[in-house]
Amino acid sequence: VGAEGLLFFHMFHSLGEKAGFLQCIKYAFVGFFYSGITPSASGGQPMQLYYMQKDGNRTADSTVVLMTVALAYKLVLVLIGIGIMVFWHNSLRLYLGHYYFLYLIGIGLNILLVMVIGAVMLCPEIIRHITLTIDNLLVRFGILKANTTRLGQVEQFIENYRCAVAFLRHNRLKIFVV
Repeated sequence: VGAEGLLFFHMFHSLGEKAGFLQCIKYAFVGFFYSGITPSASGGQPMQLYYMQKDGNRTADSTVVLMTVALAYKLVLVLIGIGIMVFWHNSLRLYLGHYYFLYLIGIGLNILLVMVIGAVMLCPEIIRHITLTIDNLLVRFGILKANTTRLGQVEQFIENYRCAVAFLRHNRLKIFVV
């Protein structure tokens, strides 16, 4: 939890946000707690984003920080899984037996997830398309009313997100540190 807080602190300061170290530790604990009490650990990052926004951090910067940390975690998970498969292949096959194919499926799905997260991070237009599609669906089903102000806020979020991603592209050392 402390290491994740340190990653948040590093990323926020890299993006010019002034989140304090204790705040970043709080975000890590929030994620840990809500991942523990929600089904499939699905509530951690949305609640982290909520608290980050509540504390005055820009939503776009917070989203980039969370996605970068998630990408780093998944990438390390994939690398460790591949390392186990390469260096302890025989032991792994013996231990897993008929379930070895599930290990391969898991590695494959995690590789796919790393590629999807990377594509979303590097191509902000994907985020724009997904957000506008969800908004259109919610309007069509009558859950939300058509609102040009909300669409303007979405465009502002996308522009801020694009700027944060562009900053990280030009400062790859920051990503490497993560």
